Amino acid sequence: MKRLALILLAVSAIATPALAARAMFSYFPADAETRELTDNGFTLLFDKGLMGSARLRKLMSTEAPASADLIPADDRELGVPLRTLIGRSDASDLYRIGDQDQGPAMVRAFCPGSTKAWLGFSPVRIRRNIEIQVLGDDPKTGKARHCATLNLNFRGDWNPKPPGFGPPKTF
Repeated sequence: MKRLALILLAVSAIATPALAARAMFSYFPADAETRELTDNGFTLLFDKGLMGSARLRKLMSTEAPASADLIPADDRELGVPLRTLIGRSDASDLYRIGDQDQGPAMVRAFCPGSTKAWLGFSPVRIRRNIEIQVLGDDPKTGKARHCATLNLNFRGDWNPKPPGFGPPKTF
């Protein structure tokens, strides 16, 4: 029995990256504060994992040509525990906004005065609204501070590469 469990665990570890599929969910602002910071919302590009998990890759403005990479992060980067900054929020997946593309501009827009920003996401699931806790570095202390709470309503899911997308096949 132990041997079977070890084999299944090894197979799932190997198969997980191969089974992951890229997906996109779009969201629109649920309140005035979120609309002020996001215009007409966001689209998230992510890898779907087993058991409904999601590894976020990119945050893209739904309306403007702006995007930023999302880099997995943990509490140690914040200098304080995530829960200390966000309280009772159900956000638990922490990502740092990358410094490529429009990442620095997003940091400045979400958290004026900060040079780094992190986003704490509630679980990303199809047909579910999400909450994003925006955190930025405090220039005075170097520790993270809470900047904003973004409430977004689910708009739709998209296939990032529809069938037939890309160069024609040659035979």
